[in-house]
Amino acid sequence: RLNTNINPDSHFPPPLNLDPLKLRHSSDILLSPPQPPPKMPLRSKTFFPAYFVLLATIIAAFAQEDLPNCTAKNSRGNYFDLRPLTKSSGDDWVIERADSDSDIEFRINICAELVYKETGLRYPDDVAAFGRDKGHAGYDFGKVSTRPFFRGEKLLLEYKNGGECPNDSLKKHSTLISFICDANVAGLGHPVFVGDADKCSFWFEWATPIACAKSQGITTWGLFVTIIVVFTAVYCLGGVFYNRIVHSASGLDQIPNYEFWYNIYDWTKDMTIILAGTIFSFFSKPRSPSTYRGLPRDDEENTLIGEFEEES
Repeated sequence: RLNTNINPDSHFPPPLNLDPLKLRHSSDILLSPPQPPPKMPLRSKTFFPAYFVLLATIIAAFAQEDLPNCTAKNSRGNYFDLRPLTKSSGDDWVIERADSDSDIEFRINICAELVYKETGLRYPDDVAAFGRDKGHAGYDFGKVSTRPFFRGEKLLLEYKNGGECPNDSLKKHSTLISFICDANVAGLGHPVFVGDADKCSFWFEWATPIACAKSQGITTWGLFVTIIVVFTAVYCLGGVFYNRIVHSASGLDQIPNYEFWYNIYDWTKDMTIILAGTIFSFFSKPRSPSTYRGLPRDDEENTLIGEFEEES
């Protein structure tokens, strides 16, 4: 038998209590325009340009170190190029016995191995300074170096790691060439033997106009940096002009693709912090294992449990 006393309204949910004030407030929220994303903190915007200043400084520092072989700069930034003194064919620079007040005939090349190959040396490769005595014995007086350097105001080129010295088998022959700027010398000048130390280290002087400072010109790395700087300048100035005129931007928002560059900066900063933290934790002293003092031993714990059960 069917129950006919069922209240039909019980099958339906109670009516909604629609408060006009609340409904109006909700509609205002639903119909309001989307809010712009929150601005980045002022501190982050302050450090953001410093990141690019640091990057530009690093690039400039590496650009200054890009020097071709056989060239050098002094402390005042003057540029010196010894490459015209390098012999690639013909004969090396020869200092005869009569010209050197020595019983050794010297042959040297600048920033390159000897052109002369009939040295009779066991290991003739990369030899840049060579000597032969009256008995026709040959000596390796130093291997090639392509890096002249300054010691004070003197422009020097040193060849090291030659053959064993006659008076000390633990030492190796070496040759030091001191270049002197002299614009009055005809041609390229010629090296002059100055002296030696225990027939082990040999010293030459070379007055030549090649040792005078000259204009460096532009290197490959310098050309690359110049292109990057010009491209960056055009990109930044053009982007700032466009954002300022078209989008009426102001402040750092004028920088083109500002959010993209800021995200790169933010990612780099986070990775640096994570890496620094990892390195610090790796090298920090390990902590001693934790010890638990004052806790009951197993037998004491069982006794306490038993007493608690008896009381209960």
